[in-house]
Amino acid sequence: MKFNGFIFDLDGTLADSMWLWDGLLDQWLLERGFGPQPGLAEEIAHLTAQQSAQLAVERFHLDESPQQVMDEWTQLSMDAYAHKIQPKPGAVDFLKRLKAQGMPVALATSCIPETAYAFLDAHSLRPLIDAIVFTDQVARGKEYPDVYLEAAHRLGVEPQKCVVFEDIPQAVKGVGAAHMALVGVSDPHSDQTYLKQEADLFLSDFTHPSLPSFIGFSQE
Repeated sequence: MKFNGFIFDLDGTLADSMWLWDGLLDQWLLERGFGPQPGLAEEIAHLTAQQSAQLAVERFHLDESPQQVMDEWTQLSMDAYAHKIQPKPGAVDFLKRLKAQGMPVALATSCIPETAYAFLDAHSLRPLIDAIVFTDQVARGKEYPDVYLEAAHRLGVEPQKCVVFEDIPQAVKGVGAAHMALVGVSDPHSDQTYLKQEADLFLSDFTHPSLPSFIGFSQE
């Protein structure tokens, strides 16, 4: 095996969930008298959940606290993560194959914890994941290495032996600063031109024929 640790983003990488957030945020803003905000979901994708809520409070001059905003987003998204959001093609089989070969796996996500767990439990993925790190548990968002380094630490794997799977262009900087390999995963809900150029491998999804050889899977 080429790598000793595998770190995955959730939204837009393992989970086909980015489509939800444009509509959800527009609905949430409409209830407060604001019009649609194209690109807002992409803008906050690399931030921690707390930072995203703080941005919303400040930009729209809300009376609510960031925690209240996060609680509202959680309530709006829970049902979808539990019943509507599906894994990206091939993602579950890929995680199962890693598990079968004894490879440590971490989740490094900006997702709200309750919604992340709802998705993982809906698809029986928790047993396939050894560590979960939320960006709110570290100092900075995904344009910095913090969450990836913490994931490697929890796996007990040297950063240089880890590979990260991400769908956002800001991850190029964060993963690079962590000295990890980067696999970009295609998602139609963000501009991935830079990610596609800079990633060590760019996948349409987890059924991509180049993935096994890049990872260095042993023969079964």
